[in-house]
Amino acid sequence: MRKVLTVLAVLAVCAPVCAGVWTEVDLPINRKLRTVGPVYGITAHPRIAGLVFASSYWGTYRSSDWGFHWKRVEGLAAGLGFAFNPFDDREIWSGGLYVSKDLGTSFSRFADGPGIFDPRIPNRAYRLGVTHLFDRSDDDGRSWSGVGPTFPLGPPFNLQRLIIDAVAIDSNSNLYVTGALHGGFCPFYACTTYRSHDAGATWEAAFTNRYWTLAGSTLFAFDQGDKYGPSIEKITTYASVDGGTTWETRGLLNTETTYSEIGGFGGPAVAVDPRGSTILIGLVTSHGGQLYRSDDGGRSWSRIDNGELQDAHRDWPYSGVERITIGADGTVYVATEHRLFTNKVDDQRQRPVVH
Repeated sequence: MRKVLTVLAVLAVCAPVCAGVWTEVDLPINRKLRTVGPVYGITAHPRIAGLVFASSYWGTYRSSDWGFHWKRVEGLAAGLGFAFNPFDDREIWSGGLYVSKDLGTSFSRFADGPGIFDPRIPNRAYRLGVTHLFDRSDDDGRSWSGVGPTFPLGPPFNLQRLIIDAVAIDSNSNLYVTGALHGGFCPFYACTTYRSHDAGATWEAAFTNRYWTLAGSTLFAFDQGDKYGPSIEKITTYASVDGGTTWETRGLLNTETTYSEIGGFGGPAVAVDPRGSTILIGLVTSHGGQLYRSDDGGRSWSRIDNGELQDAHRDWPYSGVERITIGADGTVYVATEHRLFTNKVDDQRQRPVVH
């Protein structure tokens, strides 16, 4: 049985997410980062409302009040991702090297920990392997065994080494890994996403050259660069319910600009509500950040910012949304390169939420 922590909060619902209510969070690193970049990541706990982590060149910080007060997590390396045990809310892993048993208040070094957890099988976890493509643990990371192909990778990969860009697991325990032959950010460098239905033992090529994210067992993918007329760029949304074998074209997102790209440091600025009904896409444009929302699986989109999601002291010609995360209660956190915003209303401890 999963250890459950109940967090009570008074919610003020604003559906859809209200434009014009974005508040810059005074993250301790923000003042320094306006001259020394960037915010590497922002991650909300998928089941504990108000608990969020932010990392940067200067370290990793933790907030338990929706981002309005922060405390540095001592001893934790900067720039690492987080994995949350689906069967124990208190257990959080960072970068496969550090583990916390107290909701991220403190972390201890662990030699080889999980990168992702299986959402259906308690204590099962995965990490990228050294001799095998993946290692699997069935005892919460205490011991590991290699699964799947060994290096150099044979079919369907046919690569000496797979340069990993993304790893994920869906609600049916299917594994996904995206890689490129020569490295670089996907989908610009002939990236292919591979899929395993049998806990990493065998793999097959699923799809190529698409930004993608998971919502339960549904894959959402995004192709950018379509033009409507001579100037306005659009992003096409696709969905797959069979692991990427077939795709349904859902809708077009009008970016309202002649130049835009999906933001993200090494990965797309896309987030899905943990409850699975809302998708957010963040853009970097020549006019600053843009944030779009869909409540119908990508069939229709609406813009939910008023132009405030950008860096005030930027040196680059383009600025915008680089990271997005959605908390357990629907609170949205948005990071540009040097700033962090939320749609939480601080003064009354109420917040416009996704639903």
